[in-house]
Amino acid sequence: MIAEINNLIANAQQDKTLYSCVEDLLKFADETDKHFYLKDKTFDSIAKETEETVVEWLNSTTMESETKDEIKTNILSKLKDYIVVKELGQLRKSHYIRYVCKHMHMGAPVLSRGGFLTTIDANEKGVFMWLRMGEKNFIKVNMNDKLIFQKLKPNDTINLASLDYIKKFDDENLHNISS
Repeated sequence: MIAEINNLIANAQQDKTLYSCVEDLLKFADETDKHFYLKDKTFDSIAKETEETVVEWLNSTTMESETKDEIKTNILSKLKDYIVVKELGQLRKSHYIRYVCKHMHMGAPVLSRGGFLTTIDANEKGVFMWLRMGEKNFIKVNMNDKLIFQKLKPNDTINLASLDYIKKFDDENLHNISS
């Protein structure tokens, strides 16, 4: 699918009648009310932010550095196409959510299997996510002591791929102009 987007943009650069498709795609990317959590993000920046968040959290633990490296590699390998949730407003219903407990009670930390976000509740005990796991199973997760990761939907990945390509194209053209 990403190749199709890249082809669309490349064709639009040659045939100006196709430019409206690219323009529509960019307008979609600018809908900050729906996709504000992706504003100014790229695949690279999301991966870097995820890694920094995991490393920062692991550094705050008392584990041995070899164990930390193992856990980091394990967790990050499972978080491709996920974005770190740092603010409540970034959460989107129906998106797939995974989390890690910040405070380990027994053994090494584990990345949860997660579930689809159905609702968010807040009360005197904290803020809770209700996740749907399977057909009839729901779990209530306290957000206060978790690292939360939200799966990017296909539209989000298309958006990011398009913006990455445009940024790359703009950077190349800027380099060619200045040469």
